[in-house]
Amino acid sequence: MKAWLHRFFVTTALAALGVLTIIQVVWFSNAYRIEEQQFNDKVNLVLRSVADQLLHERGNDSLQILPVQQKATNLYSLKIDFSVRYRAIDSLVRRELLRQHIDAPFTIAVKELENHQLILGGYVEHPSTDEEIGCIGRVEHLMPVTVELTFPQKRSEILSAHTFWIISAVILATVVFIGGYLIYDLKNQNRLTTLKNEFINNMTHELNTPIANISMASEVLRAERTLDQKDKVRRYLDIIHEENIRLKLHVEQVLRTMQLEKGTLALAQQKIDLNVLLKDVAMQFTSRIQLRNGEIVSRLQAINAIVVGDAFHLRNMFCNLLDNADKYSSTAPDILIETENVNQTIQVKVSDKGIGIAAEAQRYIFEKFYRASTGLQHDIKGFGLGLTYVQQIVNAHGGDVHVKSEENSGSCFTISLPLTD
Repeated sequence: MKAWLHRFFVTTALAALGVLTIIQVVWFSNAYRIEEQQFNDKVNLVLRSVADQLLHERGNDSLQILPVQQKATNLYSLKIDFSVRYRAIDSLVRRELLRQHIDAPFTIAVKELENHQLILGGYVEHPSTDEEIGCIGRVEHLMPVTVELTFPQKRSEILSAHTFWIISAVILATVVFIGGYLIYDLKNQNRLTTLKNEFINNMTHELNTPIANISMASEVLRAERTLDQKDKVRRYLDIIHEENIRLKLHVEQVLRTMQLEKGTLALAQQKIDLNVLLKDVAMQFTSRIQLRNGEIVSRLQAINAIVVGDAFHLRNMFCNLLDNADKYSSTAPDILIETENVNQTIQVKVSDKGIGIAAEAQRYIFEKFYRASTGLQHDIKGFGLGLTYVQQIVNAHGGDVHVKSEENSGSCFTISLPLTD
C-alpha cells in the first residue's frame, strides 16, 4: 500500500508540473504573438511617419500614404508614389525607430519605384549610431521610391524579453522528463524483479521434481534388500540417469541463453536445408502429439530452403516453438508448419489453435524470464527462456521473428531467415 501511495503522489506531482509546463508554454506562445504584433505595429508607424514627414516637406498634404506591406516575417515595405529626396530617408528612419524604442539591427533598402533599382542601402547595427550607408550615385534626384526595412534579429530580440520564462519552462520540462523517466525506469525495474522472482519460483519447481526423484531412487537403492533385486536396481538407476539428464538440460538451457546474450556462444556455419530439418523436427513430435489425439501438418512449399547456420541451435529453436504449441493447447493440439520463399528469404510459420497470447503480453513474450499469465505457470513447465532463445537464435542468423495471436484463437510465429547465395 505504501509503495502504491508513493507512486500515486509522485505521479500526481509530475502531472501537476507537466500541466504547469504546458500552461507556461501556452502563455509564452501568446505573449510572443502579442510582442510580435506590437513590433509589427511599431515598424508600421515608423514607415508611415517617414512618409508623412516627406509628404509634409513637399507641402502637399492632399496625397495619400499607401499602406505598409509585410512581405516576410521580418521584411516591411512601403511604396512612396510621389517624388522625394531619398537621401533623407535613412536619417528619418533611424530617428523614428528610436522614437518607437526599437534599437535592433536592421537593413534598409531604398529602390526606384518603377524599375526596382537599388539607389541606397546598407546594414545598420544600431539606429542610434551615425554610421553611413551606401548610396548608388552622387547626384540627388527627386523620384518615387520603395523603402524596405529588414530586421534579421527580430525573433531573438523578441525572445530576449522573455529569457526568464523560457529558462523556467525548460527547467520545468526537464524536471518532468527526468521524473517521468525515473518512474518508467522504476516500473521497469519492478517488473524485472517480478520476472526474476517468478523465474526463481519456476526454476525451483522445475528442479525440485528431478531432485526428489533422484533422492527417492537413491534411498531405495541404499536399502540392503534392494541390492539383490537386479531389475529393480536397474529401474531406479534408469530413473537417476534420466533425471540427471533432465537437470543437465535445464542448466544448459539457462547457460545457452546467457551465452547468447553475452555473445560468447559460437555458432557453426554450415549449409542447412530447412525443409529437411523441419520434417525431422515434426517427426520427433508426432508421437507426443498423437498421444493427445492431435496432429502436426507440414506444408513445406519453399523451393529454396538452404540457409547457412547452426543446425543444432536451429533444431532446438523450432523444437521450442513446437513444444510451446503443444503445451499451450488446452485440447488436442492442431499444429501447422509452413515454409515459403519471400524475396531473398525463407519464411517459416509455426501455427497452433491453442489458448493464444493476450495483446498486452505480446510485447513482452521474447523477454528473458517472461511468461504470459495463464494461471498455469506451474502446470505448464518452463523457465520463460524458450522464446528468448528463439529470438536470440533468429537474430544470430540474421533473421527476424514476430508473432500474431489472439486469446483462445491460437498463435502464429513467423520466422524469416536469409537464404544462402
